[in-house]
Amino acid sequence: MKVQALDYDTIDKGAVIPVERIEELTETKRGTEAYGLASLVMCETIEQELRARNKPVTLKIVKGCICVCIDPDASRVNKNRFASGLRRAARALAHHQDVDTGRLDKDEHRMHQRDGEIMSKMLQGAMCEGSQTILTAAYVRSVPGLPSSE
Repeated sequence: MKVQALDYDTIDKGAVIPVERIEELTETKRGTEAYGLASLVMCETIEQELRARNKPVTLKIVKGCICVCIDPDASRVNKNRFASGLRRAARALAHHQDVDTGRLDKDEHRMHQRDGEIMSKMLQGAMCEGSQTILTAAYVRSVPGLPSSE
């Protein structure tokens, strides 16, 4: 993919990179899986390049075009992306809690509980208003040849 052929200095908020230009730069055709992946890679590359130039932007793909969001739109997009991450984290925590801990050894069980508590506190802190202190429990593992600290 020839993303380096793009002039990053001309990209400003509100700009749109049309499908034809993306097809030309990525050498892929719209509607293919390769095009979708190439556009995601292109978005990531553009964001990194602009961040390095101290011009952070939010990009989204709309009908195959890459759009550089203006500030009100970027605010909504970033809020939705964050909320999506929280929903994904909540599902991961639910799956974590569904693990049959009876099949874990003592150390694995303790680590599983600790990880679950940390995930729960992080999710709770992210979803609640106001700041909360996240407390973590130290994990004690047994090391052969050393006395146990239990």
